[in-house]
Amino acid sequence: MVFAIVGSVSVLIVVVIWLTFFSNSEKKLTSKLFELEKSGNFSEAIHVVRRLIDAHPKSAGYNLRLAQLYEKNKNLAMALSVFKEMYDQGCVSREVTRLSIIENILRLTLKATNYEEAFRVAGEVLRINPGNAAALTTLGRIYGSQGDLQSSQEAFDLALRSDYKSADAHFYYALALLDLGDLRKAISELEAAYKCNPADRNIVYFLGCAYFQSGQKDKAAELLSKIHIQQFDSLPSNIVKIGILKQNMPKMDIELLKSQMKSGGGSSPKVSSIEGLMTASGEQLHEAVLKIISRLDCSVREELKDGSMDPNAEKNFICVSRTSSKPLIVTFLKANSDLGMIPVTSFLQHMEDQSLKNGILVTTARLSAAAGQELQKSTGITVIDRTRLGRYLH
Repeated sequence: MVFAIVGSVSVLIVVVIWLTFFSNSEKKLTSKLFELEKSGNFSEAIHVVRRLIDAHPKSAGYNLRLAQLYEKNKNLAMALSVFKEMYDQGCVSREVTRLSIIENILRLTLKATNYEEAFRVAGEVLRINPGNAAALTTLGRIYGSQGDLQSSQEAFDLALRSDYKSADAHFYYALALLDLGDLRKAISELEAAYKCNPADRNIVYFLGCAYFQSGQKDKAAELLSKIHIQQFDSLPSNIVKIGILKQNMPKMDIELLKSQMKSGGGSSPKVSSIEGLMTASGEQLHEAVLKIISRLDCSVREELKDGSMDPNAEKNFICVSRTSSKPLIVTFLKANSDLGMIPVTSFLQHMEDQSLKNGILVTTARLSAAAGQELQKSTGITVIDRTRLGRYLH
């Protein structure tokens, strides 16, 4: 008995020593990583962060750092590869969400000027978050580059409705307006872009040129001096209707891209009734639930995956309310019976896991008014049941 106790204590001491050594080793590596990154030695920093990933292969934070270092080291292909691997393998955390990963894939794909791929990625982003301003701005740019200025304008309108502080949405919308010949409105959008990001040289340049062309030469001179342009003779004589968005983009089959966007890559019919919801599955059901969430004035931040649940019967999302900007859980629950009370165990577990106090339960079941009120009072869950659900499908 004594020997057993001594042996157990010895093992425990070895474990404690090993954990202490490993913890100290990780601290040294993270400190070294910080110093290397600060000094601009990105190649060596990449080696260090890879050692950290070897110890923590599922760490979303370390993998994100690796992708960022590759980008800083001007290796876009490797940065994209890391982000795509994270996305495919579900390497996420509360801070590094699935949505943020694919937004980075979209940003780097645009940076690499792979515009057809960017269109496809934008569609994937919009399936996760239908009101995503970056994805809508990408569509606006690509539509405009192919001469489809109406679709371009519609995409920019939606982007700015979703995020009015998006400098990119204002800026590229302004370029589309210049291509349409609307100098006055283009100046208004460029001014909004400048307010959002006054350090962007492209915004400063185009706003200065627009001021000059509209006869506001004092404003033009003041603004252009910020980017060291003192003489007006280097400015274009006309920036209206010269196809700014068409420049530097290849010719694409825009009609094919648009049809793929509308169908979500398939040919599933749209769900427009509760009966349709009951029989829908897969991508068709997913799109219907996203539409309901959008009409609840919420935008999806992340879909929560739960291997034990039937994805055709229950879907859970972390969302943000557009009216209050507060995060909440939205759950869709497919049920074909009238229920006095709906089982919400997994819903409450998700709320607890995400440290959230409010949520919306969307269900095809019918819930009594008294039960719905009691549920909201006791759990913070608002219920959209069968009696109210139809209005969110049309």
